Formats: sequence, C-alpha cells, structure tokens
Amino acid sequence: MCQAAVVTQIDNLIQKFRGPMRSPMLGIGILGLLVRLLFLWDSRVDPSFHHPLVDAKTYHDLASQFLTTGWTEEYLWQSVFYPAFLTLVYKVFGVSVLAVKFMHAVIGGASCALTYRLGSMVHDRRVGLGAGLILVFCGPVLFFESRLLATAWAVFWTVALTLFMVRCISRPSIPLLFAMGMTLALAVYTRPTFIPVGLAMIVFLLIPNGPLQQSLRRRVVNVGVVVAGFAVIVGPTSVFFQTTTGHLGLVPPSGGINLFIGNNPDYESTINIRPGLAWASLVAEPTRHGYEPNPWSGNQYFRSQTYRFVRSEPGRFLAGLGDKALTLVSSREIPRNLDVFLHREWSHLLVLSTWKIGAWGFPFGLIFPFVVVGFVRSAGRRALVIKVLLGVLAASLILVFVSARYCASLMPLFAVLAANGFVVALAALRRRNWRELLGVGGLLVGGILVCTVPGPFAQESVDLAAELYLGVGENLYDQQEWQQAVVYLDRSIALDPEVHASRQIIGICLANLKQFDLAILHFEEAVRLRPGAPVTEANLKQCRQERASYRFLAGREIELSDPFRAIGEYQVALRDVPTWYKPVARQAFVLATTAVDSVRSGERAVSLARRAVELRRVPDPYLQFVLAAALAESGRFDAAVSAANEALRLIADGKDDNMAGEIQQAIISFNARRPLRR
Repeated sequence: MCQAAVVTQIDNLIQKFRGPMRSPMLGIGILGLLVRLLFLWDSRVDPSFHHPLVDAKTYHDLASQFLTTGWTEEYLWQSVFYPAFLTLVYKVFGVSVLAVKFMHAVIGGASCALTYRLGSMVHDRRVGLGAGLILVFCGPVLFFESRLLATAWAVFWTVALTLFMVRCISRPSIPLLFAMGMTLALAVYTRPTFIPVGLAMIVFLLIPNGPLQQSLRRRVVNVGVVVAGFAVIVGPTSVFFQTTTGHLGLVPPSGGINLFIGNNPDYESTINIRPGLAWASLVAEPTRHGYEPNPWSGNQYFRSQTYRFVRSEPGRFLAGLGDKALTLVSSREIPRNLDVFLHREWSHLLVLSTWKIGAWGFPFGLIFPFVVVGFVRSAGRRALVIKVLLGVLAASLILVFVSARYCASLMPLFAVLAANGFVVALAALRRRNWRELLGVGGLLVGGILVCTVPGPFAQESVDLAAELYLGVGENLYDQQEWQQAVVYLDRSIALDPEVHASRQIIGICLANLKQFDLAILHFEEAVRLRPGAPVTEANLKQCRQERASYRFLAGREIELSDPFRAIGEYQVALRDVPTWYKPVARQAFVLATTAVDSVRSGERAVSLARRAVELRRVPDPYLQFVLAAALAESGRFDAAVSAANEALRLIADGKDDNMAGEIQQAIISFNARRPLRR
C-alpha cells in the first residue's frame, strides 16, 4: 500500500504540473531561466563573480580588446565561436560580465526546454518533465553555465543536435537537415569534440530509415543537404579568417597540446599543470625542440608526441583511456581549473544542489545510477540516437582529457536517460514485479559503485582555493585596484606560500601602495622561490631603490623637527642602496648642523661627507659645502673655509648660483670660528 501511494502521489504531482500549463516545454524553459537568474543573484558574493579566471579571462580579454585589435591569431588559439559571441555581447551592451551571464541564463533556460522536448519525443511527457527538471536544478550545470565559458552553448548544441537527429530519422525535410548542418558547424566552432557527432549523423542518415525505407539516392541527398548547411557557416567564416589571420580557424591549434596533456607517459603530472610558469614552459617546449615559435607548429609537435606515445606504449594508452572513462562518470565532479565544490562557500543554491558524502557526490551520484537503468531499458531508434551521440561525445572527451566543465555538456542526454530510468523503476514498483525490481536494483547498485568507488583521480589532489584567490588578485592588479588585490593575494599566500606569481604580484601592489617593507619581504621570497630569474631580481632591486627614495624624502621632511629619526631614515635608505651618495651627505649635514647637541658629531660628519664625495666621483659643489660644514663642526675652520671656497668655485664653473649666498654666509661664520647651525 505504501509503495502504491508513493507512485500515485508522484503521478498526481506530474499531472498538477502539467494541467494548468498549455505548454510544459515553455514552463520548463521559464523555470530554467528563473533558477539560473536566482543562482546568479545567490552567487554574486563569489570572489570570481566579476573576475573571469584562466580560460574565461582569456576570452574576456580578447573580447574587451577587440575594438582596438580586431581579429587576430590570438582569437584562433581556442575554438572561435565563444570569443566571437562574447565580442558581440560586449559590442551591444558594453564590457559587462553581468550581461554575458544573463545571456547564458537565457541559453540555459532554452536548453532546459529542449531537453524536455527531447525526453518527450524519445519516450513520453513524464520522461521529458523529469529530464527538463534535472537540467533545471543540476548544480554543476548551473555553476559552469554562469562562468564566462562555452559551457552554456555546448549544452545547448548537444540537446539541439540530438533533437534534430531524432526528428530527421523519422521525418527528414530539407529545411530541417539544412538547419542541422548549420547547427553542427556552430557546435564545432564551439568545441571540436562535436566533429564526431557529425560523422555519427551521416551514418544515421545513410542507414535505411525504418518504416520510411528511403532510397539510397534520397539518403545521399539528405547527407548532402546537411553538408551544405555546414558549408554555409564554415565556408564564409574560413575565408574571412584566412584573409584576416592567415588560418582557417575551424579546429584550434590548442587541440594538440590538450591531446598531449591527456595522453602521455606522465599524464598524472601534465593533467595538473597549473596556469603560470609551468604552463608557459609546456607551451614553449616545441620551440626548444626546433619547431617554429607559433601555435600551429606547436600543435604539430604535441600531436606527434601523442602519436609516438600511442605507438610505443599502447597498453598505457588504453589504461589511460579507461582511467579517463571512470573520471567522466565520477560523481565527484572532477576539476581541472574550476572546482564546483570550492564555490559552494558563496552560494546557498550550490550548497543545496551539489555536495559530497565521502566518495559519493550529489547530484550525479544519484543521476548516474538511473542513467544506467535508462540506458539498458530503453529501446527504439530514437533512444538509439541518444545512446550513440552520448557515446560519441563521451569518447571524444575521453580521447583528450576529462573534467567536470566539459562533462556538463553531456547532461541533457544523461538527464533523458536518467528520467527514463526513474520512470522504469517506478513502473516496476507499481507492478510489484519483484524480478524486474531486482534487475533494476542491480543496475542502480552497479551505477552507484561505478560513479563512487574509482579514484581518487590525479586531479583531485590539487587544492584550487589558492589559485582562485590568485586569479582574482591578478584581475584586480590589472585594474590597478592595489588594495583589493592585496586582500585576495594575501589569502592565496596563506593557503599556498610557495607560489612565485603570488609573491611577485603582491610585491608590486604593495610597492604601489608605498608599503615597501612588506613588498621587499615578498620580493625576497619570490627570489628564493625562483633564484636567478631576471625579472624577479629586477623587481626586488627596483623596490629597494624606491624604498630608499621614499625613506630619503621622509628624512628630508623631518630633519629640523626630529634629526635623530631623519638619520635613521637615511640609514635605511643606505641599506637598500649602499652606493647612493645623497643619504650619506644628508647624514653628514644633519650631524654637522643640527641644533640638538646629543645628535651632533663633527668627526662622524667629516667621515660621512668624505664618503659621499667618494661615492659621487665627480666634483659637486653641494658635497663640498657639506664637507665644509662637517669640518667646521669638528673645529677645523680653515679647512672648512677652503672647502666652502671650492664649492663656490664649482658653482661658478657650472654657472649655478642657487647655493652661492648660503655658502658665502657660511664662510663668514667659519672665519668667525663659528660652526653652521640650523
């Protein structure tokens, strides 16, 4: 009775949701949009909300600079669609991260609506509703769609292409096939991993189509229409890029290095290479091996290295594919540069929708077991489309490398299969078919084990919190928000004090804030972390010079009111720049002329004055005047007069009489056997 009541209540809930609405698809789309807007509001305190990081920062910078640079080769390093989209948004709305996030929310809402439609077409409305709601509330998808990344579009293309394919295997039409080809082109420009989807489409279109039984000629024409739609987008775009940059731009040169990162003998290290020096060193590796210093030559180098690894160590290559396959279905949302669990701190919705208990993660730890049930228990050509496209997309990710960010694009297909699995389980429960329930239960348990037990994976060993704060600090540094940058860089250093970039950047920020003591401490740490690095050592030297100048000026301001402190400031300046004559001369002058008896010291003043003359190396009237004052304080008035007259001579030779009056007054005092006082 209890089981039957549960099933009845769920069915009633579905009917209540469906009844008042004329279009459940529209309702799911609006709900998806509202949840995404709510997520943006809820996560607005995330430090990285207004500060794109890593790839997102690259896209943001390219789009921001477009008005001055136009299209350049830099746009082609990664897939070109997203930076083009971002550029368009910035041209229409201005450089606004919030405007982009709003557009992503709209795209995400559309993906939810299409997922409902896909589930309804392949199975029924219950599956469509379940699939749509999974995508609406899936925390990782909400998170990745809110970043300045291509994830929102990749999710949309996945469900749109699958819908096209489902329609075309039963009722193909010229407009539909043409639109499918155009959509495929845009998807490929978004991520090259959609290329195998195009091949799968061609296979589906060439296979005899069930009850339609189209002729071979007609099936070939269908493929031709898809290719034509693809060419309508790719043709003019390729001509444009070839003309403006010298490259076609369909497949980005970053593909080679990404393929190498996921397929090499040292995979566990390369997959965890962080942005910064380690990444720059990897990018420069082709040049060190004699390749031209450009991305396309680098692409060839890394592909050749990958093929060499596959040929020489096929066993390790296949084992790596297996490891990446398990990574793809892990419920723990395996990170690379973005860790969704790290950002739960700043979002109540993420706390509710994404969490872990030990090695089991929600929501995928609940979704995937039902995906297994739905995969096994679904049948028919439409269901086969989902299975094949899911397999093709998953394989293209596994062939390169896997992270939660890229897996998010598979979620519409996972959602349809999971919703179908849930409906199958409910139906078995309603019928009390214990044999069927036992089979479903076995599949569920198997799914839980597969998405929970394997691991930990290499990527899970990296704590990205310090990198997050470093990225935000770098953005603020670029915007010359020195004080705010220091706040986040301090947090980064507290979490990981051994990061050279953090020390460098915070040192520059502190120097700009005139906090030279702290800046020098960080620069010294940067030198320790990377000894011999020219830029690092130059920063330390420059900061010491700036502190010396700052302390020197501070000493000048307080010479009369606090001569003792002034001498201390000059001594600090000399520790930073021991060969700088000015603080030596000012110490001598203060020791010789101050009215404070406890500070004056004639002999010390003479010694410092002569040291200043040695450091200057060229005749200087001012230094001769300082020496004269010091000699007078030590009682050597004749020598003082002689030094003062030498100063006057140097002034006359240089035609500079600014000090002449003061020196002449001093000579009168020296002749009267009186030292100079201030």
